Amino acid sequence: MMPGESQPHISTDGPVPGSKDDPESIAIRLSKLEVDEKVAAIEKCRAETLRLKRDLKRPQINWTVFGPIITTIVAGFIGLMAAAFVAYLNGKQQAEIEQLRATTSLIVEAVKTGGQDPIAAQRNLRFFLDAGLLKDPDGRIKKLVDKGQIPVLSIGIEPSDFGRISKIPPSEREAVRKPDSILGELHPAFRARVVALMDDLLKEGLPFVLVRGLVTPERQQTAFDRHYNGARAWESLYQYGFAASFALDEGNLPARTPQSALNARFAELVQIHGLKRIGYMAGSVTYPDVSIKDLKAGQYPPGDDSWKSALNSQIRDWRGSQAPPAAK
Repeated sequence: MMPGESQPHISTDGPVPGSKDDPESIAIRLSKLEVDEKVAAIEKCRAETLRLKRDLKRPQINWTVFGPIITTIVAGFIGLMAAAFVAYLNGKQQAEIEQLRATTSLIVEAVKTGGQDPIAAQRNLRFFLDAGLLKDPDGRIKKLVDKGQIPVLSIGIEPSDFGRISKIPPSEREAVRKPDSILGELHPAFRARVVALMDDLLKEGLPFVLVRGLVTPERQQTAFDRHYNGARAWESLYQYGFAASFALDEGNLPARTPQSALNARFAELVQIHGLKRIGYMAGSVTYPDVSIKDLKAGQYPPGDDSWKSALNSQIRDWRGSQAPPAAK
């Protein structure tokens, strides 16, 4: 530009080429931004694809499939435990029942002689307790035994348990035909009740006959040694003339009367005449107003000569120990 020439006018109203506000520059930046966004989207899609591939390769557990199986297993386990618990309770209860049954059987065996000999029954119970065969954890049975409170059985026994005439030894059949020989050995107080019983049996046509009265101490001891009964010699009312046995006469059994009815009527008559049946011997009757303890001590009720003679003869002939005093 020459000196003196005027400087040309430059307009500043539009963007300068190459500046950031230049449309071309703006278009380039926008294109670059779009490329970056697309690259980012592609990378994100690639990362998601890789994650999905890894998840597909990893084992999957479908709990919806195993739910019913687990429920069945748990229910089965609970049922098994419940069954085991019930079986345990049943076993425990059964064991208790068996123990009670064994205890009851021992007590019954021990007191079988209670009707005619409370002392023997008391001794039997004490033996079972001392031997540990009879369980008594609270000591109640021992206390009752020590007090002398011995139960007396009242057992309904079928007529088949009666002695029968056909089974009586030949040596005793003559006495059956002539009961006076048996009656003469009985104590008169007991004899009177037995005779009254025999009269009623005869009136009603009941086929019961007197077959046994006095039993020797030798025979009683032999029966005890063979476990036929629980009373030793001189520990049974049979040795003192206060017990007797009746039997069924098989040749005169009523055709239309059941033997159970005969047995029931016999029991009623025994009670009516103030006698007592021995629980485990259907045909045996005893005099309830005496005790073995008093008899062994020689404390006899007043009696007649026939009874005294029979009793004293047994005492005199006895070769064992602990014979009672003679009757005076």
